[in-house]
Amino acid sequence: MNDPNGLCRVGDRWHAFYQHHPFSDVWGPMHWGHASSADLLHWHHHPLALEPDPLGTIFSGSVVQDHDDTAGFGPGALVALFTHHTEDRQHQSVAYSLDGGERWTKFSGNPVLPGEVADFRDPKVRRLADGSWSMVVTLRDHLEFFESPDLLHWRPTGEFRCDLATWCGRPTGAWECPDVVAVPDEDGGTAWLLVISVAEGGPHGRSGTMAVRGLPTGGAFEQTESPFRMDHGPDFYAFQSFWGVEPEALGMAWMASWDDAWVVPSTGWRGVQSLPRRLMWRDGRLCQQPAAGEWSTFAGDSVVQFDGAAGATVRAGVDHGVAFIERRGGWTPTYDGRYEVPVTGSGPHLVVVDHGTVEVFADGGAVTLSARVFL
Repeated sequence: MNDPNGLCRVGDRWHAFYQHHPFSDVWGPMHWGHASSADLLHWHHHPLALEPDPLGTIFSGSVVQDHDDTAGFGPGALVALFTHHTEDRQHQSVAYSLDGGERWTKFSGNPVLPGEVADFRDPKVRRLADGSWSMVVTLRDHLEFFESPDLLHWRPTGEFRCDLATWCGRPTGAWECPDVVAVPDEDGGTAWLLVISVAEGGPHGRSGTMAVRGLPTGGAFEQTESPFRMDHGPDFYAFQSFWGVEPEALGMAWMASWDDAWVVPSTGWRGVQSLPRRLMWRDGRLCQQPAAGEWSTFAGDSVVQFDGAAGATVRAGVDHGVAFIERRGGWTPTYDGRYEVPVTGSGPHLVVVDHGTVEVFADGGAVTLSARVFL
């Protein structure tokens, strides 16, 4: 698996669709896999949601619930906006589900937004206050915005450009997996974030996820502050927020980097998602915490160390005011390294270790680092 897609809550059930090649542990013709959860910790796998067809393979996208039946599929239908991919073109298409996401039917009029190039993908849709729908899509090195009354007929409304390459200190490659997220702040207001994934502009030049604070305005997005990294570890990409949780903001990311995702050792599966995270804006900073579970935090300095297979070691925590993850073992050419960032407070801090992943939430989640590891 790679990118999370179509994250949503329907009733009391959480749904995570995701990029998936079901016939191999290496990337191939992409499908949408599907899992659901009652608590965001224990997940049940469902049959494949979307499969390739004559229009192309299935790339990333999002899911909304059409309570008012604007698309005509039925009140409360789940509607997926996703990218149909061919070798030289990418188009935006629609599928719908009338049974809570178990079975999907592709719209007969696909694609609803034809493309002319190979890097036009990953639609993220949200509902506007006037009842219309807004969609943001990546187009190579910038974003395009569209608006629709019914999820089927789209008109362009604007674009977003930002010199991320200068800010990251290197070329970023094609932008991917955009999102416009309303994050609650400590005063009861909203901090708007535009999220963009970059193939080469993350920590140590790896893949990473950037966020830009601003305002959705005029059918696009107006930047008001400098970009920043959502996570300072080596493996946090393609973050997407959940639909249907307002006024909260929750999301998750693929824990990998395109530097070495192809060569990660496999025992029959390859690819993992981060813990779902709850987002808050506090003291002028984005804070992220696990969205579910009960955790023991610590203050001040604390470092955990784990010995893994074939001599691999992992150290993580906060030491002398620096949050870090350090991994050794030589599993891939880019595996060994230390990722670190200063913290300004004494806590609370949290280190979560799972089978093959470590996530550090330092200073109340104001600093996070995520890494895939071999334990």
